[in-house]
Amino acid sequence: MLIFCEFAQFVDGQMEEQHNYNYVEKGDGSVLQEEKKRKDILLDTTMRVVADVGLPAFAMKQVTQAAKTSDNLIYCHYGTRENLLLQCYLHVDGLIYEMFEKENFQETKSPEKFCENMHKLWLRYFRFMVKNDYKTLYYYEYRESKSFAAMQDKIEKRIPNCVETLTKDFGVHSEGSEISSEYFWMYMLDLSGVFAKKVIRGELKKNKDTYEMIWRLLWNGVSFPLMKGKLDAETVK
Repeated sequence: MLIFCEFAQFVDGQMEEQHNYNYVEKGDGSVLQEEKKRKDILLDTTMRVVADVGLPAFAMKQVTQAAKTSDNLIYCHYGTRENLLLQCYLHVDGLIYEMFEKENFQETKSPEKFCENMHKLWLRYFRFMVKNDYKTLYYYEYRESKSFAAMQDKIEKRIPNCVETLTKDFGVHSEGSEISSEYFWMYMLDLSGVFAKKVIRGELKKNKDTYEMIWRLLWNGVSFPLMKGKLDAETVK
């Protein structure tokens, strides 16, 4: 089967010249691999465009023009604007979830150890966001949009196991507690994004001192109710 496609890709932030490819399926999966590559390029280009112009001004035509491909191709792969935006979000969300799932912390009843582990986890996440600048800008642009609110039934709410483990002994559970693990996760995720965007855009310095100041602000906002809940529980005993 003969397949023709045209697209471009980013190398070191620059768009390469348009390329045309002819593929002959040989039963080795090469066609599927090239199809995935084309889809990934469309996702990547979409995130770059949104990070640059913002979601309200975004149009699928901007992606096809930037990627130097046909309108038919993007509609063939993603169907609608909303689905394209959703798939971009799910891609980044999956990367974040996988990053957290690689961490494996043992349960601890020590507040000091808990803080140490949370700091390690948060710092890894924050560096990930700053490094993946345009993906981060896209991710939070989408999270704060009406599109995100409208797609809640299609977005799986997942809390990484390591976060569940770290919060288990501090009264932060998924249900029935003053501060749920879901709220705790949302707090750390969304407020970290506020600061990450400012670092990416050059509004805050990209250095260790900045990161530590941000961490202290975030941690001070959540550590008191966590520790208070632990102390209250021990007092009752």
